[in-house]
Amino acid sequence: MTKRLAFLLALLPATLLVTACASTSDDDDAGECRDINAAANPPTITTSAPNDATIFTSTDVINVVAQVSDAGTDPTILEITLSELINVTPEELDVPAPSPDADGRVAFSIPAGTFDPGDHVLRIEVTDPDGCSANDEILLCVDSQTCPSS
Repeated sequence: MTKRLAFLLALLPATLLVTACASTSDDDDAGECRDINAAANPPTITTSAPNDATIFTSTDVINVVAQVSDAGTDPTILEITLSELINVTPEELDVPAPSPDADGRVAFSIPAGTFDPGDHVLRIEVTDPDGCSANDEILLCVDSQTCPSS
């Protein structure tokens, strides 16, 4: 890795924001996730609660608050999906996430007992009608004395 690339990567915020758009060579609508200048036009998501690396007991309730947006799209039609990263593979959680409100705010609760004791990465993903998506990840620790910093 070049020094310049390493420097640029170091400037990225601690919370990783990943974006993806649906496109395959057979997909006639692959350009729908791009604006007229061919720039990527995926939704965005920022999680404000809980803080990364928060410790919970299995009897706690984890209150999650996120803000989503997608240029030119009504936030209420964006889809929210919750998953846990297990060995870097997202496993969908059997926890319903509400649709965003008209301002793009998403708030919901997850029983901490949903997770086994230990460290967990909760992924909150937003997908727009064009198949473009973005996600935010939060490190949660359940029934742990310490939680590694992210």
